[in-house]
Amino acid sequence: MPRGTVRIPLDPPTRGLRVDLPKHEIPDGFLSGGQNVLCRDGDILVRPGQIPITATAPSSERVMGGFFYEDHTQTERLLIGTTAGFYLYSGGSWGAVTGSALTGTVDNQVQFTVYPFANSTRVLAVNDKDAPQVYTGTGNFAALAGSPPIAKDITVAFERVVLGNVTIGGTRQSSSLWISGFQDTTAWSALREVNLPDAKDSIVAVRSLNPQVFAVYKDWSQWVGIGTGGLFPFVFEKRGQQAGPVSPACVVQAESVHYYIGQDGNVYRFDGDQCVAIGGTIKRLIQSDMYWVNRGHTHGFFDPLNRE
Repeated sequence: MPRGTVRIPLDPPTRGLRVDLPKHEIPDGFLSGGQNVLCRDGDILVRPGQIPITATAPSSERVMGGFFYEDHTQTERLLIGTTAGFYLYSGGSWGAVTGSALTGTVDNQVQFTVYPFANSTRVLAVNDKDAPQVYTGTGNFAALAGSPPIAKDITVAFERVVLGNVTIGGTRQSSSLWISGFQDTTAWSALREVNLPDAKDSIVAVRSLNPQVFAVYKDWSQWVGIGTGGLFPFVFEKRGQQAGPVSPACVVQAESVHYYIGQDGNVYRFDGDQCVAIGGTIKRLIQSDMYWVNRGHTHGFFDPLNRE
């Protein structure tokens, strides 16, 4: 067959993926299909895969969450939480730092946050099944003092710890937040409990937006808690009624903005003022590819080096 003399340039489709249009209507520069690839610096690459940290796994238990942080001595630390306990990566190997064994299942994500002091750093963890745990950098995790309730998620804002979707005395209070004392992770009282039942949905995640403001993500609404100097430490405002995240761990902070996969399969961006759907071009792909029975197992990650 004749090749012809006219050369038609075929630029690589580096503008992303579009599955929201018939293939013949997709503009130039977009992929019409694809999995496990990404566009980086003008190239289409196979998504970099995971690599083992060590040749030997820390345990046979299912890993339910991980946390990397730098403490007050500028020591970098890596922790993971499993269905049954905690492990610290140090000196090229994993070591158990479990106090009392956890009793979670594969449906109980382990969520971490860090509470720094001038001369100490505390890592706090919850799993929606056991009492909140604390790690001071030495020894093992232990139950957080002050008898705080079991919680689905945890964050720190306005120098207080915030627990979201709590269980008290075996009773789930899915729209409730518990707030610690000022600069005190061990001071807990029902007097600082907050209920957000107006939207008739449950809290999925709580996440700090900045030192004074945190976001509350519910099934179908978005709220903010704003630190105040008044009688109560926060005032709360509803900022949207979009789909909430599918799990606590799928909420990703990229600089001062949060992103997450919503319960309708879309991707959302929340900056504390507006919650905006931004995943319309790939929504159908997420809906068809995600195993929705296990949507609560979803984890999200942000790579600050490549801004991905």
